[in-house]
Amino acid sequence: MNPTHLLYQEDARKLSCSAQVETVFSQDGKDIVVLDQTIFQPHDDNMARDKGIILSSTGEFVVEQVQLLDDIVYHIGFFRHGMFPAFNKGRFTSGTTVECRVHAESRSNTELF
Repeated sequence: MNPTHLLYQEDARKLSCSAQVETVFSQDGKDIVVLDQTIFQPHDDNMARDKGIILSSTGEFVVEQVQLLDDIVYHIGFFRHGMFPAFNKGRFTSGTTVECRVHAESRSNTELF
């Protein structure tokens, strides 16, 4: 996998972006999404973590935690299943274009470098 392009380092105020899905997998009961680029700032012991959603025409992913390991950002959370069947289309697949949206309140609790 290629390193994740860290858009939050270019503009810390930016709260949304488009990206492409590199891979999706599950581990320890959580779903994990890897993108080619992200605005989600990874968790660090000294700061809060970004939270938000990743959207596509095939589903919605709730980002609960973000981790950086070996230059790759892992978005950890779950695929949301709502009350309306049209929104329950499922998981993302590699190559899918998605919209990333950081919740502003989680970013305001994160100290940016």
